[in-house]
Amino acid sequence: SLPVVKKSIWPRNAIDHFVLARLEKEGMEPAPEAERTTLIRRLYLDLVGLPPTPAEAEAFIQDAAPDAYEKFVERLLQSAHHGERWGRWWLDVARYADSNGYSIDAPRSIWRYRDWVVEALNRGLPFDEFVVWQLAGDLLPNATLEQKIATGFHRNTQINQEGGIDKEQFRIDSVFDRVATTGTAFLGLTIGCAQCHDHKFDPIQQKEYYRLFAFLNNTDEPDIPVASSADVARAERIEAEVSAYIQELPKKDPSIWERLVAWEQSLTPAQRQAQSEQVRAAFDVRFESRNDEQKHLALVAFVEQAPANRVHQTALGRMRRSRPKVDTTMVLRELSQPRQTHVFIMGDFTRKGELVTPGVPAILHPFPAGEDLNRLGFARWLVSPANPLLARVTVNRVWQQYFGKGLVETENDFGTQGIPPSNPELLDGLATEFMAQEWSLKAMHR
Repeated sequence: SLPVVKKSIWPRNAIDHFVLARLEKEGMEPAPEAERTTLIRRLYLDLVGLPPTPAEAEAFIQDAAPDAYEKFVERLLQSAHHGERWGRWWLDVARYADSNGYSIDAPRSIWRYRDWVVEALNRGLPFDEFVVWQLAGDLLPNATLEQKIATGFHRNTQINQEGGIDKEQFRIDSVFDRVATTGTAFLGLTIGCAQCHDHKFDPIQQKEYYRLFAFLNNTDEPDIPVASSADVARAERIEAEVSAYIQELPKKDPSIWERLVAWEQSLTPAQRQAQSEQVRAAFDVRFESRNDEQKHLALVAFVEQAPANRVHQTALGRMRRSRPKVDTTMVLRELSQPRQTHVFIMGDFTRKGELVTPGVPAILHPFPAGEDLNRLGFARWLVSPANPLLARVTVNRVWQQYFGKGLVETENDFGTQGIPPSNPELLDGLATEFMAQEWSLKAMHR
């Protein structure tokens, strides 16, 4: 319900009632409306991240229509730049990066996810769907390519490509990151604190942490092609021809293995490190102990990189120039055979404790009856109207983008150690309105 105010003619919308009620409580007067030049500049910077041109500013100043302000709001909400400006806000939450992190920090191909965020915000995809697609788009019935691309949200983890790493350790580190990010992004809770022990401040047990972990533990991490089926088929055919060409080389050129070993031994540490993870793994095996795949990988690297094989970085180049460009993007995909999830004693993945099944913390709303215990069921649990946190956390972040400080200053921590909301009634009013507007961010901007 809107609070009762004395200056009942001043409010123009529900937010104004909450603001005025607080001002009157503090014995303060509302500030006067800003000049139109200031208003139009604020509108442009807030909604599209760019200042108005002189002509656009003048058009607003000269527009005497009573709905001039609303018309400019609508125009900017329909601008392609709107998704770019507000996409930056979400990509920060999603820890988006164009490289893998760690010391090598190699490039990654995930810009399709970035573009999907911008496009989804521009077309006004309801926020509950925006969340579900990112957490579990691949599990939706007859999932589209767009819904699969959206799962790039949880591929934004760092990837360690250094030699000699334990792949399982860093896979689990990625799941740790996903649990922590899910907690802060959608619930405003520091769930990651319960990775090693029961949360010290909020009622989240370590066992409950690993029950959440179980939802995100049953995934594969492929890169999928983003192109027409014809282009993908043609690219695969040409790659098969390239592979066949390389496999025939030892028959045509019997000394090639000897030259390959000599080339490998001549590589500097930096040159070895520049190879792909698979090639480095092949190099780490003595030549006579390599399997066929390892020999093939090393041979491809040798043929493509060693100057002495010019007749061959030419024949291959001719074939590959006819290969259509097929972009890929990083996504999540559910495994057909579920992984087992254990509590890790003190958070150490080598010390497996109690076996756990997927589930949610008891302090939060219950998991819907009949919902599958997988990522899709978990995503639907998050966007349930029974969840008191998702709408609050989201509108608080929007408020922070507009005013520099959220109603809750600790945007990622709505727990007992976070700062309480400066105006809890306004926060609740915004959150309930967000859901009433069918999770429309554009409606909240208006």
